[in-house]
Amino acid sequence: MAHIPVDSCPHLLNASLTPPAYATNVYKEECTLCFDDQDGENGIDVCLSCFNGGCLDNSRAHAALHTNKSNHPLAVNFRRVKKPSVPSTRDVSDEHTSKMIKLAIEPEREEDMYDFVLTPKCYPCGVILESANPKLIPVLDGILAAMTAKRQSEVRAWEAELAPCNHTQNLVQVQGAAPLGAQKCSSCDLTENLWLCLTCGNMGCGRKQAGGVSGNGHGMEHYASTGHPVACKLGTITPEGAADIYCYACDDEKLDPHLGKHLAHFGVRIADQQKTVKSLTELSLEFQNWNFNMTTEDGKELTPVFGPGLTGLCNLGNSCYMASVLQTVSAIPAFQEYSQYLLRSHVQSCSQTPATCFHCQLAKIGDGLLSGRYSVPELDENSERVIGQKGISPHMFKALVGKDHPEFSTMRQQDALEFLQHLNKLITQSHRRLAGGSPADPTGSFSMKLTRRLACVECQRVRYISEENSELPLSVPAGTTNEASVTLEDCFSLTMAATESRWRCGFCKKETDVTSSLFVERFPKVLVLPIRRFVWENYVPKKLSAKVLAPSVLDVESYRVRSYPAPGEELVPQDNESSAPLADPAALEQLASMGFSDVISTKAIRATLGGDGQPDLEAAINWIWEHNEDPGINDPIEVAGSGSGAGVEYSEGDVAMLMDMGFTRQQAQRGLRETSNNVERAVDWLFSHADEPMEEVSADAAPAAAETTDGLGKYHFLGVISHRGPSAGTGHYVAHVRVRAVDGEDKWVFFNDEKVVEVPDGESGMSAAGAEGYLFVYERI
Repeated sequence: MAHIPVDSCPHLLNASLTPPAYATNVYKEECTLCFDDQDGENGIDVCLSCFNGGCLDNSRAHAALHTNKSNHPLAVNFRRVKKPSVPSTRDVSDEHTSKMIKLAIEPEREEDMYDFVLTPKCYPCGVILESANPKLIPVLDGILAAMTAKRQSEVRAWEAELAPCNHTQNLVQVQGAAPLGAQKCSSCDLTENLWLCLTCGNMGCGRKQAGGVSGNGHGMEHYASTGHPVACKLGTITPEGAADIYCYACDDEKLDPHLGKHLAHFGVRIADQQKTVKSLTELSLEFQNWNFNMTTEDGKELTPVFGPGLTGLCNLGNSCYMASVLQTVSAIPAFQEYSQYLLRSHVQSCSQTPATCFHCQLAKIGDGLLSGRYSVPELDENSERVIGQKGISPHMFKALVGKDHPEFSTMRQQDALEFLQHLNKLITQSHRRLAGGSPADPTGSFSMKLTRRLACVECQRVRYISEENSELPLSVPAGTTNEASVTLEDCFSLTMAATESRWRCGFCKKETDVTSSLFVERFPKVLVLPIRRFVWENYVPKKLSAKVLAPSVLDVESYRVRSYPAPGEELVPQDNESSAPLADPAALEQLASMGFSDVISTKAIRATLGGDGQPDLEAAINWIWEHNEDPGINDPIEVAGSGSGAGVEYSEGDVAMLMDMGFTRQQAQRGLRETSNNVERAVDWLFSHADEPMEEVSADAAPAAAETTDGLGKYHFLGVISHRGPSAGTGHYVAHVRVRAVDGEDKWVFFNDEKVVEVPDGESGMSAAGAEGYLFVYERI
């Protein structure tokens, strides 16, 4: 492009340019349709009208695509160039100065590390504009000064969102406690990693931490012997009132809203304190790097790998749950095909803002992970050794999929299974808005049908209840310790085994023993098997750390039910269905008293019957905690063999309630269908989709529905998502995935955020590598 004077460009002369406001999203760091960024050789073109960012790659040309679709002619090329390193002139010989350098958290300013090159241009004219033009200066300065969504994510990364608990809010302190004395563990000689009991003032060492932090766990032993629940880590207290607070009763980090008062009880003035040691958040961040050594326990080198399907995802701050799910899902053929279709077709014609279009962002994340374009070796500072790869930052995708969600919109650690369910729900809902000719909804790969057989011991009559599921949660055998190992087949067998319970039989008209057995009526293409590692004990979530060994080939065809009822079986008469409860009435009443709906409670009780055949209330609460956000969790239970054939109907009461709010019948039905018959969510959905037509899409124009083809229940190990950490609310997710390499050979790859390495010993090394597995994924052979 050639430079021209301002009066030679009619588009600039006629443009009405406004600098970005404080809350305006300025996409200056990265293209909204791919992961080319401001650090690349060509930089990013930022639209001067809407501040969309587009790449200049010859094959993709997303900046030009945006100009053609939006008719926004003016843009500025935004490029960031790293400044040469300047040796520090600070004198570090002073002991105090040296200590401050080690412990002070002083983020480097971007302007100190980089130069920014801004080059305005006009696309229709094909020219470079003068950046000193008075009409351009305000908007260019505004773009340069604007904080992007990505930067905000980085600033907040690894800052846990903590809350008080009942123990910190209502702490009772021992009267007459002695002032704080010498900082030494009361049970050993350790003088670091010390925790002050806020009840009695005992000083105990913490547990040993990754990265060389010593500890003998005497603080926890003090809690076990006294029941004093809350402790404060010495050295983390700041004058502003922040500190590491741990509640042993909750087994988690908490906030103490009365910390100043609690410390003053022991003569500690919070205003005089200075932070001198690393907080749990800092140690948590370091743990990710420390835990990922480039060698195995026996000293074998872990080899970084690069290429298509081998791109890492940067951690945005507790986003590892999302990264592990995306890496696993991207290895499934149906999702790969879907992503490629969106990239080829939808992206080219989409009229929405790319950063806010779910299909555009799904195409972007798929292309980023699968193309191999961003899986490039990164060298150390001396350019002598490959240290890994930079990875791609999924900040736009996370912001979009988490929008308005009470959990996924936060920076808190989340459950990987719940995110997979949320992602599948978004894909299914948005799929309905695609044009005809698209591939089938890829979430159909997970679709399976489970059937439970209930048999009354006295009258021998049976009932079959069928449910559509996307995963089959497996239980760990009772009594399995954290050090023990079990096989995935053991867990599968336990989950499918017959149990007994006391129910009121609809035919016998009285309480009888009933035998309940679970079978698979339709096997999925991709079998997802979550392990119930997170359970409730005394209403507090805990993690089971037993090792689960997974086979390379899993054959579960023997658990299929081919036809029912079996010859000679008599079904409970249809007329009596209403008199036969689907779950134990007493257990239902207990869960209802806690505020849970009858449908959710019934499903929870049926899914968690104890080994003795009795309802397990604690297990049922745990099940509700795990499945509360499942698609269709509030759907009425379908009873197989009832002869209705009509499927699940809308509740007229729910439809009438929505119509009373001013929605039409068609809108009410659409909202209920999109939200699994949840009235509150239907209202939110209808308001957020007010501009969408509510009429049904014709069969000819509709996208392909999800495929639920049955097949043999024999599977090949595809991947496993593991959770590393002590509790449900903390820790780190990683993924092991079988990836098809460029040469056509499968290889097992370990994904730990942006770090991507080959699994030692391949298939044979996976059983041990996946022993901490939480979500096991198998692909039909």
